[in-house]
Amino acid sequence: MKLRQIFTLIICVLLAQQIDAQAIKKVLIEKYTSANCGNCPRATEKLKEMTANNSNIIWLTHHIKWVGGDAMYFSDLDAYFSDFAAGSAPRASFDRVLFDNATNVAVGSNTWEDRLATQLAEPAYANIFIDGSCFNQTLNLNIQTNFETIPETGDIRLTVFAVEDVVTGSGQGYDQSNYDNNNSSSPLYGLGNPIVGYEHLNVTRAIISDVWGTGGVIPETPVIGEYYNQQFTYEFPAGTDMHNMRIVAVLHYHDENDVGKRNIINAQSVSTGEFIEVSTEQPDTPTLSAYPNPFYDQTFIQINDLSASTELRAYSMTGQSISLDYNIDNQGITVRNNNLASGTYLFQIVNTDDNIIIGRGKWIVR
Repeated sequence: MKLRQIFTLIICVLLAQQIDAQAIKKVLIEKYTSANCGNCPRATEKLKEMTANNSNIIWLTHHIKWVGGDAMYFSDLDAYFSDFAAGSAPRASFDRVLFDNATNVAVGSNTWEDRLATQLAEPAYANIFIDGSCFNQTLNLNIQTNFETIPETGDIRLTVFAVEDVVTGSGQGYDQSNYDNNNSSSPLYGLGNPIVGYEHLNVTRAIISDVWGTGGVIPETPVIGEYYNQQFTYEFPAGTDMHNMRIVAVLHYHDENDVGKRNIINAQSVSTGEFIEVSTEQPDTPTLSAYPNPFYDQTFIQINDLSASTELRAYSMTGQSISLDYNIDNQGITVRNNNLASGTYLFQIVNTDDNIIIGRGKWIVR
């Protein structure tokens, strides 16, 4: 059986485990920009200050068709640019909220601080967990959500983005137009117009789901504590540096006729480097998922018919062996958090009779 089929089989028979963690509100900022926009690098400097050292902010940069578009533009973003930004840049939306005093969802930079503060104070209705595996350039994802509070009734969808942390290049399409080159009070002063070798941050590279989100995953009125899962597969372009990529999952409403009713409930982000196989010595070994993940008290690894000679081993990201408190039954392995420090751990399920690894994966302890 191929690895992708194994992965799909495992996540289709997940045993949902109740999690007692309180959901954390993440604010999604979507900035509309272009390498051809001379005011856009000034807006980027402002966002860098606003988002510094705040892990509850997720920032996406959508490169749009401004003066013909640049090397990072792709046409799936046209719908966002038209509906949210009204064809103007630089602009940014905050959880896609249409604020009372705004004409458009994406607004100019003079109001960004207030918008961000407002959204950071909003409640977090739902958790979003991103798990997956990556073999060569193929990414298999499972996005899991559960609700702690019932939100407003509506068409709730899931949108998934592939995002590149830093993009650099030279020549047309990468060199950044800079209207502040002669402004001595600007951090962009003297960098050139255009800026050659400019670092484009948090660049949206693909929409893995449907453009306006994948529907039918979550009912209009979600059940508190119930887990909703959706799988996605994405093939990264050849040569992609997987350690410079992130996956961003966004839970939001959608109203086809009203852009003011497409606000975001919550979002989550994870580096694709966490999905890359640590060892290539056994490429046919399936990657297993633990749920819930991340977890506080306990998690469960779904795998059937384990023998009495099965052992669970775990390691820190530095390779240190970790002592575990776990129990194996005929449905899988329950792992209890017995003084595990917060962080990311790699695990292996081993048949000790012949020392064969029969499954491996990763979990995060909060």
